[in-house]
Amino acid sequence: MSGPRANSVLDVLDVSQHSRDSDGFIWDASIDRDTWDYFRPNGSAVARKPEHVSVVEIRNAMVEIVRVSGGIAVDELHRETIRTFGGKRLTAGVTARLNEGLQYGVNTERLELRAELVLLATARK
Repeated sequence: MSGPRANSVLDVLDVSQHSRDSDGFIWDASIDRDTWDYFRPNGSAVARKPEHVSVVEIRNAMVEIVRVSGGIAVDELHRETIRTFGGKRLTAGVTARLNEGLQYGVNTERLELRAELVLLATARK
């Protein structure tokens, strides 16, 4: 969405019903992003640019991948996560965005890093 179009949408946003996060994503005000655990996967025919995927969704996809795998290396987690959102290549920008999602997972105590292995966090707030 273009800058002027995005701004026109934001101008009519009811701030009592919605909030905007630091990445510019709009959330229903009733949602606690730290505990939200949904994500919208895309198939290979549809890919969202990494900057169009919230770190919350990235974290949530990573949590599911780690849960299914029982623990996974960071580089493999990155490959599986980008595939989840329809991507194919791990460029520097994509990897940086995935690292933001991984860090958010660690910060919100959903994921745990042990050297290069990612596990589900054992303790959760």
